[in-house]
Amino acid sequence: METVLKKAVRTGMKVTIIYQARSGFISQRTIRVFSLKNNRIVAYCYVKNEIRTFHIKSILAIERTEQRMGVYMGYQQVAPITSK
Repeated sequence: METVLKKAVRTGMKVTIIYQARSGFISQRTIRVFSLKNNRIVAYCYVKNEIRTFHIKSILAIERTEQRMGVYMGYQQVAPITSK
């Protein structure tokens, strides 16, 4: 799982996760991962339309998507990713 998350940070690839909140509620989220640190990820959540923090241990499943976003620095887009 960490390998997919690290690659998502590097490449700008969106990922879809199945996430279990502390309350026990399980949801599916499509996210754009900004950072991975201290067993947490900071990501833009397309369901909530805001930057959120997710605990890695609460991610039940993860899947890469084929859609790439721009390359980000400090959460601001600085360059688009182009397909070859």
